[in-house]
Amino acid sequence: MGTFVARSCSALMLSVALLLLVVGPWLMPLFINPEDVDAAAVVSTALVLLLPAACYQMFDGLYFGSSFALRAAGDTSVPAGVAIVLSWVIFIPLSHLLIFDANGAWISGLPQLGLGALGGWLALMSYAILLGSIMYWRWRSGRWQQINIWGSRDGANAGS
Repeated sequence: MGTFVARSCSALMLSVALLLLVVGPWLMPLFINPEDVDAAAVVSTALVLLLPAACYQMFDGLYFGSSFALRAAGDTSVPAGVAIVLSWVIFIPLSHLLIFDANGAWISGLPQLGLGALGGWLALMSYAILLGSIMYWRWRSGRWQQINIWGSRDGANAGS
């Protein structure tokens, strides 16, 4: 059932991603004042950000479906631990690297590519791909089945 849930969430979010990519270019101008001198630049930037945002959607669905299946099965520490480690080891450093240029960095001396908002979405997309893939692999591996959610109690004492 968990595999079905994970795949269903991923498929649903893939359909949302495709909808974003197909309908986004027509919807984007509706939210911008056409008389604004920066309207064309705003729409252009938003359209560039749609691709990593769409890719993020699919893997975020895979993460949610897999991690909720794991949690429902009693595997709570691994999803939490993986999310925390990937946040601090991948997402935050990658965000710093991709978003800021040398003048705007939080920590001087580290390399910065200065991609701005695109860098943020690329970092988030990379994080979601890793997190979703790891959670799905964890579910498919079946290692969560070895967790004893009842602690040290045996089956005879479980009801008392």
